[in-house]
Amino acid sequence: MRDSIHRHTWLTSVLGGSGLLIAGLIWLLGAVHAGTHNAFLAPIPSFIGDVVLLAACVLLAWAVPGETGIVGASALGRAALVVFGVRNLVLGIVQGLPYTPGAWPILTLNSVLIAIFAAALLVAALIARRVRAAPYMARAVLLIVALLFAVITVLALIPAADVGLFLAEIRADVILAAALTALGLSFVLSSLSRRG
Repeated sequence: MRDSIHRHTWLTSVLGGSGLLIAGLIWLLGAVHAGTHNAFLAPIPSFIGDVVLLAACVLLAWAVPGETGIVGASALGRAALVVFGVRNLVLGIVQGLPYTPGAWPILTLNSVLIAIFAAALLVAALIARRVRAAPYMARAVLLIVALLFAVITVLALIPAADVGLFLAEIRADVILAAALTALGLSFVLSSLSRRG
């Protein structure tokens, strides 16, 4: 039975995983080179990565024709994947708003949004785990990545300078980008190993 289910998500997992992998690599390159004068940091590659992330999440939610998405027919799971998919696009817009010291509405909006996006990924991971449409390894990595996003988000929401310095010190942006890259790779490899 399970092999039959996984065959119905094979192309969806490979294409969606490839999208996550590409988006993660673009995000990773941007995070690693943050603060440098690298030409790669131009807005166009970043925007392309953000659109690829959204496309990958939509594909994983609704699937290619004839297949099942990783969250099955769950409307909540599909919505959660799409909400996570718009994460970088929306945060890019919010973080591009004019900021002045004491601009608490923008800071509050940013905090609320990162919490919503982390919660959405966790919801999608839990639904994917329950539905069992995607390969086991991809579901396991999805849950681990969702928990990682949740933990880093909770830490980022703590209004203490020491916590902010800690997240900067460990390069939380690089960790999250690498996690997204690993997630994409897990979908691709686990699906290809099933096919072979």
